[in-house]
Amino acid sequence: MEFRATGADEPANDGRYAWAGTKEGHLFEVDTVELCIVSSRLNVHLSPVVGIYRVGRSMVTLEESGKVLIWGTFDSPDAPQLAGTFKSQRVPDKQNFYAIVGNELWTSSGPVTKPGSSAVSMRSPQIRVYDPTTTGSFSVLPRPMTTPESVGHVGAVTASAIVPSQDHLVYLGHDNGFVSVWDRKTYACLFVQRVSPYMITSLVGVGKNLWAGFRTGLIYVYDVRSEPWTVTKAWKAHKETVLKIVVDPASLWTDETLQVASMGSDMAIHLWDGLLRDDWLDAELNLRQPDFCTFRSIRTLCISWNIDASKPQDLSGTPQNLDFLRDVMLSTESPDIISFGFQEMIDLEDKKLTAKSMLLGKKKGDSKFSDGISSSYRLWHDKLVQAVRLVMPPECPYTVVHVGDMIGLFSCIFVKSSESATLRDVAKITVKTGMGGRHGNKGAILARFVIDDTSLCFINCHLAAGQSHRRQRDHDLVDILEDKSAFSGLGSSSPGAYAPGGDGTTVFDHELCILSGDLNYRIDARRDNVIAASMDGTFETLLPYDQLLKGLATNQTFRLRSFKEPVITFAPTYKYDPGTDSYDSSAKKRIPAWCDRILYRPSDELANSLIPPSGADREDKITPLPQQYRRWEVNVSDHRPISSSFDMQVKSIGAAKRALVWEEIESAWFGVESAMIAEARDYYGGG
Repeated sequence: MEFRATGADEPANDGRYAWAGTKEGHLFEVDTVELCIVSSRLNVHLSPVVGIYRVGRSMVTLEESGKVLIWGTFDSPDAPQLAGTFKSQRVPDKQNFYAIVGNELWTSSGPVTKPGSSAVSMRSPQIRVYDPTTTGSFSVLPRPMTTPESVGHVGAVTASAIVPSQDHLVYLGHDNGFVSVWDRKTYACLFVQRVSPYMITSLVGVGKNLWAGFRTGLIYVYDVRSEPWTVTKAWKAHKETVLKIVVDPASLWTDETLQVASMGSDMAIHLWDGLLRDDWLDAELNLRQPDFCTFRSIRTLCISWNIDASKPQDLSGTPQNLDFLRDVMLSTESPDIISFGFQEMIDLEDKKLTAKSMLLGKKKGDSKFSDGISSSYRLWHDKLVQAVRLVMPPECPYTVVHVGDMIGLFSCIFVKSSESATLRDVAKITVKTGMGGRHGNKGAILARFVIDDTSLCFINCHLAAGQSHRRQRDHDLVDILEDKSAFSGLGSSSPGAYAPGGDGTTVFDHELCILSGDLNYRIDARRDNVIAASMDGTFETLLPYDQLLKGLATNQTFRLRSFKEPVITFAPTYKYDPGTDSYDSSAKKRIPAWCDRILYRPSDELANSLIPPSGADREDKITPLPQQYRRWEVNVSDHRPISSSFDMQVKSIGAAKRALVWEEIESAWFGVESAMIAEARDYYGGG
């Protein structure tokens, strides 16, 4: 469907008449005011109508077999009529993308991957451009194009857009998360940017930004003026796939704003502020925090361990085993928060037990699994509570504020009782990534709360195992940090506690974040070299081969790009023969690796950035304490436990001072808004 262009003498009817095409090749004109069909052309197309487009005052209809009909003329004062004449043209059939870009028809086919074909296979889609405004032949402009060979396979084209501030360029979205950028004059592909591992389903340009919708239901807003692009905003717009995003230029005159609409396969349509007013105000307010906030430092101790189904009573034999919990808690002076994150609480190799936990799940009214499984959680919970009570000073007691479990994952967070009484927005969620997201043998537990006026999020992960399964681990992180993690938005109950533009719904809405667990990233080096470096203490030579560090350094879409890791100064923590100091001697001979990691996100200014800006001048609000990122020589598991300590800056907002600053920022916004509306009106033309 598409709204028909109106004549010069009937501007009030703009948006009243819509053309609809059917799979039988029929065209109908519908009066959306009188709710009736006012005109029709039956069988004018011989195959299903796959596109109807408005170009100036002409209408373009396109069928599956490639036949194109042009109704009216581009610059005519008269509206096109279904009862009138048309000009017939043709594009190749089997095109999988059609769109009007500016006043041109862009089509795409491919990539061609037919094995054994006599034709040369294309690694990238082939793109053709036509001019439907011409009165002559409908020739291609220029000859068929492909993206540069150097970029490799960018996938089929799924969406297109022009960004008003960069209107000399065309942005094409692809089904594997790439965006290719084309020059509108030369039709050359200038460069390709990968923004996501997911299909891009819709693109639209709004001011200086490129809005992208994904099959995950997320919408990302990119500032494409910088290199690399930065993420201005990201949010879960729809429960299911974002099918279309469109700009409503009429709102510039009717409502003094720029409205953007999105439609999803969840059958919902949502309206968004294209000027991103609230985000601008939040960002400016964030920069003015020193004018209305007071800050204090709290200390957090984070412990992560894949316990390999060990029980508390297994901590025996060696002094390192017996004293582990005491030593790890005393490693940091008076921590305000102690976070324990364990993995493999049950034997994941025990197929009967794992199947039982996945198939039976939790009993109604019970917070744990069935008895054979819940006992391990209960034993460790009681052991940790006892250890904290015995080890930490009695004059400074601790309270358990979070307990979470999910088939092998277990989180237990303690906070000083003097702090816990004021906590709010306390919540936890679980994300399953095992077996395609259906089961919780892999995944994460996410816990959050607000202390003073600062939001904190703790993530305990267990990602896909296997030396060669790096991409699956990357995908697990997308699910955990983006696609499947959604707290209940509570921003209204804690104004100012979340990152600019956030309400606490997503992980990146939180100002302070620590992610830990068995991330399972491996070392891509020969086993004998890894063991030799680990044994002689030169393991720093292995860091360039670590999959996680390589991802942080080279992969712009790596979901941990906005995180940092304290400097690794210890040998690989995996995989040991339990009860020994020897790396895996089984027939599998696994390569030792730093599977167990603790990372932190250093600043809330990176709240939604997949590609964080470089060289930003800011003070981190979370700082790892020197020489505190370490491993512990507990040998009851095939993993060594690790810990790290952090100083965190939390803020308290002075309400009266904040109100004064807010008034100043709101006043400044009116000038910014006026300039943005004026630019948009100039771009889109008359109202």
